[in-house]
Amino acid sequence: MDPTLGRMLNELLSLEIYKWQPRPDDPDQFDEQESFVTSTAKFAIGLGGNGAGKTSAAAYKTARYVLDKPAPRRDTPFWIIGEGYDLTCAVCWEEKLRNFIPESAIKEIDWYKKSRNWPNAVVLKDIHNTGTNWVLEFKSYMQGRSRMQARSIGGFWFNEEVPFAIVEEVQARCRDYDSPGWADFTPIEIRDQEWPDAYEDPPEGWEFFHLNTACNKRLADGWFERWIKSIPADMRDTRQYGTFATFKGQIFKEWNSRHNIIRWQKPEDRERTRKVCPWLTDDLLVWNEKTKEYDLDLIKMHYAIPDTWKRVRGMDFGFNDPTVCVWLVKDRDQRWFVVDEHFLNQATIATHAKAINARPWSKHPIFGNTFADHDRQEREEYKQYGIATAAAKKDLIPGIDYVRRLMMLQGDGWPRLFVFEHCENTIREHRSYKWSMPVGEGTDRERNPIDLPHDFNNHTVDAVRYALYSEFRQVETVGAPLTRPRREWEQEAAGRFL
Repeated sequence: MDPTLGRMLNELLSLEIYKWQPRPDDPDQFDEQESFVTSTAKFAIGLGGNGAGKTSAAAYKTARYVLDKPAPRRDTPFWIIGEGYDLTCAVCWEEKLRNFIPESAIKEIDWYKKSRNWPNAVVLKDIHNTGTNWVLEFKSYMQGRSRMQARSIGGFWFNEEVPFAIVEEVQARCRDYDSPGWADFTPIEIRDQEWPDAYEDPPEGWEFFHLNTACNKRLADGWFERWIKSIPADMRDTRQYGTFATFKGQIFKEWNSRHNIIRWQKPEDRERTRKVCPWLTDDLLVWNEKTKEYDLDLIKMHYAIPDTWKRVRGMDFGFNDPTVCVWLVKDRDQRWFVVDEHFLNQATIATHAKAINARPWSKHPIFGNTFADHDRQEREEYKQYGIATAAAKKDLIPGIDYVRRLMMLQGDGWPRLFVFEHCENTIREHRSYKWSMPVGEGTDRERNPIDLPHDFNNHTVDAVRYALYSEFRQVETVGAPLTRPRREWEQEAAGRFL
C-alpha cells in the first residue's frame, strides 16, 4: 500500500467520526438521536436536555454532510452559528467538530485565535475531485441579521437557540442550492414565541426531534441521577428532554404535532396520511376558495372509513362550558383516530343532539359505545334523541396515563393515537392540558398522586379519555341500541352518493 494512503487510512480510522454512532431511537424514552442525525428535512431541530448528546449529534451530522456531499461551487460556505464567536469556536469546533474532520481533508484555516484553536473559517480540500470545496465559516448571531445577507450558502448549523429573524435570513441564503440545515438547543429561556409556535405547527420542511439526557450512556456513572435531583421540578423535563419551558406542567408531554396530527393541506402531508389512512382519498377533500385550504367532507368521510374499523364516541356535558362529542375509530393495527368533534356551549340538548345525529352513527355491530360522564339525567335526556350512552370509566390518573401511552411512538414508528387536523379544539386542549401547581406555587415539589389537572379547557380531553379508557376497560353498555344487518348499513351508505 502507498505509505501516504496508509497514513490517511490510519488517520481516518482513528477519527471519532468512524467510532461515533447515534443512539437508536427509543420512543418510550422520548429519545430520537438517530432520527435527528439521519433526517433529510430541510430544517431538522434537535431539542435535547443538558448532556443529551445533541451538539455531538449536530457536529457529526455536519461532518458527514461536508465530507460526503460534493460542494456546489468552489469555496461554498457552510455556516456554523452560535450566540458568540468564543462559544461557537470553543464548543462547535474545538470540542466537537474537529474530532470528526480529518486533517488530511483540511486545506487551510483562517484563525480567529490560533492559540486557543478557534477559527474564523476552515477551508476543506476538493476531496471529491469535482473542482469544488466547502468552507466552514463560524459566526455569531450577535452580528445581527444584516451580516447574514447577500451571500449564497450550502447549508447551516445553529448551535443553541437563535433568534427567529436570523433563522429566516439564513434559510433565505440557501435558496440557490435548496440547501438543508439543522439546529440543536435546550429551550430554557425562549426569546421568541415563534419557536414553540413552530414546534406545535411546523412550517413546511421542518422536523423537531427530542434527545433524552438519561439515554446518553457516555455520561459518568451516577451523574444524571445526581444532577436531575438538583433541577427544580418544573424545569426537569426541559433539562432532560428538551421540552419547551413555556410548556412546563404540560400533562401530555408525549404529544407531538408532527406525529399525532393527521394532516392533508400539503402534498407531503397527504402522502404521509395515506400510509396510515389509505382510505382518505382526494375525493373526500373540497377546496375552500375563501380560506385557500382543503376542507374535509365530514359526512362522506364517516362513510368512507373502512367497515372493519371499530367506532366509539365520547361525550362531556356542559352548558356554559361546551358540550363535546368526539368520534374515534380504531384500525386493524390497534391505532386510534379522533376523526370528528362537536364542540358547542350555551345550547339546548335538542340542538346538540341534532348536530351529533347529523353525523352517521349506525346500529351496525362495529359501532360501539358512546361513553359519557356520570350525569345520569342528561344521559337519559340524550337517549330520547336516539343517543344511547354508557357511563364512562372515570379513573382520572390511570385514564390520563393510558392516553399518554397511546400518544407515544411505538416500534413501528407510529403512535397509537392520531387526531384529524380539523378537530381544532381537541388538538388545542390536549397540547395545553396542564397539572395544577402544588400548594405553594413555584415550589420544587414534584407532582404526586394527589395533584390534579387544571380544570380548564379540558372538555375534549375528558371526552377522548372517556372513550379510550372506558373502551379499554370494556365498560358495560347502558341502553345499547339493537344492531341491524350489515346489508342495510351498506345500502344506506351507497344510497347517499347515488
